[in-house]
Amino acid sequence: MKTDQKGRGAMHLFDIEDVIDEDTFSRGMMYIVEELVTKIQEPNRNHFVIEVEGVEDYTVDVVLDDEQNIVKTFCDCQIPRRSYCEHTAAALIALGEHKKDEDPEMEAAAHPDFETALASLSREELTKLMRGVATEYPEVKQQVLAAFDAPVDPVASARKLVKDYIETYERDGFIAYHDVSAALEGAHMVLEQVEEKAADGEAEQAVQLCLVVLAEVVDMLAYADDSGGEPGLVIHQSLVLIHQAAAVGVTKLSETGKDRVFHILLTEVVKPRYDDMMEWRTSLLQACIYVSDTVERRNRLEAKIKQLLEELPEDSWGAMVYEPLMKKIQLEIIEMYDSEEAVNAYLSENLAYPEFREKAVDRLLDKKEYEEVLEICEKGLQTDTRPNLRRKWNEYKLHVYGQTNNVEKQKALLLELLQDGEDRHYERLKRLYAPEEWQEVMQKILDDFDQNGRPMPAYLTVLTEERLVDRILDYCRQQPRRILKLYPYVAEDYPEAVQDLFAGVIREAAEHSRDRKKYRSVCKHIQELAKACGQSAADELRDELIDVYQRRPAFVDELEKYNMI
Repeated sequence: MKTDQKGRGAMHLFDIEDVIDEDTFSRGMMYIVEELVTKIQEPNRNHFVIEVEGVEDYTVDVVLDDEQNIVKTFCDCQIPRRSYCEHTAAALIALGEHKKDEDPEMEAAAHPDFETALASLSREELTKLMRGVATEYPEVKQQVLAAFDAPVDPVASARKLVKDYIETYERDGFIAYHDVSAALEGAHMVLEQVEEKAADGEAEQAVQLCLVVLAEVVDMLAYADDSGGEPGLVIHQSLVLIHQAAAVGVTKLSETGKDRVFHILLTEVVKPRYDDMMEWRTSLLQACIYVSDTVERRNRLEAKIKQLLEELPEDSWGAMVYEPLMKKIQLEIIEMYDSEEAVNAYLSENLAYPEFREKAVDRLLDKKEYEEVLEICEKGLQTDTRPNLRRKWNEYKLHVYGQTNNVEKQKALLLELLQDGEDRHYERLKRLYAPEEWQEVMQKILDDFDQNGRPMPAYLTVLTEERLVDRILDYCRQQPRRILKLYPYVAEDYPEAVQDLFAGVIREAAEHSRDRKKYRSVCKHIQELAKACGQSAADELRDELIDVYQRRPAFVDELEKYNMI
């Protein structure tokens, strides 16, 4: 199941370092240092949606209470752990910094309390204000009329509100980019109601309202410009709230209530609107797991998963992608309701899937069963051709060799990875050898590179780490543009050669430049030349280019500005 933390006792946002394990917190900090937390949004009060970049892009939802205690976190990274994932750690750290940057006192002074301001208005003043707002913003008028004419059924009322907004901004069968946000206002209003229902323990109605929003917005994608991503955000928020409500439902609802929630979720799963939306369909299936705590409901869920799998054409792209996702849901059911032995047995039966192989390895590592870890990794290396998977199994092997202090195995594997172009562990490899041994090992590495090809970035890492000036210069002569970055390694020993390489690169760039952006790029290269070889060398080349390109006045203008840089 997706990484989902709740019910762990109150943890304050600023105390996370004391609760999250040290390794996960450190990895979360690396996301902060590398600026991989790219966006923090607050679609509803105290509900934050945080985007984190990693191997893929992940979305983390965080719900706080008014005292900044963490009520709920949810990450879509698909890492099935019982503790916080590194993306959640990064999101919480970033959110803490975001909160610290805010000044509540200044905010309160700049924005008087809305309820206080509203209560101070007379009926006549309030009526006049509402008329003015309704005239300027037709959607406000719609909302007031919807409230006045609201049906008794809150679900029907919610559907009407969402549809009314969408239809208002649909023109000639299409919703333009600049209207999408306004068209979704009704959906946002309903989701605000959902959070209130969930807070009051009304899990069944919360799920029903979420499904109204989900269905209408998914259908809206067929005729709306969603390039801004807001419909996707609303859909994601709806699914998150469905999971939260279903999780609450396990403890708050009667068996009859859980039956109804399970039924409406499973009914929505098979709707044609999700045929091409695999991620959303599987998320709905995952929400069913929370209320599959009886044999009858569990059997129905597993039968539906089996049916969906059987309906996929064999050897199709959909089967390749969809089958592992369905298998993961089956595993989540077993993890939630069955024994540890049942989980291990299911993993063993499905080691052909990389996700299950990785999970099995993690569990074996926790138990320090290193021989079995190595066996699984070797099978993975024999069957997997994708570089990211092969890298993963080798990383696991390295971890085992480190834990078992097998230095020779570490050396052999690290040398093999280096020859394949991997440079991340170069320093680790070097530390495994005594200084007097390293020169001979390094020379053998270079000889192997010369004989069998020079894989990047490993070859360049060896050259720069070892300060092999002659080889670096030779490499730059073969790849002249590399001198723009590598000149600090060779300029002191070979100033004339560096100047010649720079001049050649700059002249070629100038020849192919046709707009101011590229002209400025040439000027930046001249700046680098000044750093590498001195101001006189840079000025000489700039003057040469001014003479050559007199017929490009914009270029000459940029070159003459160079004096002011």
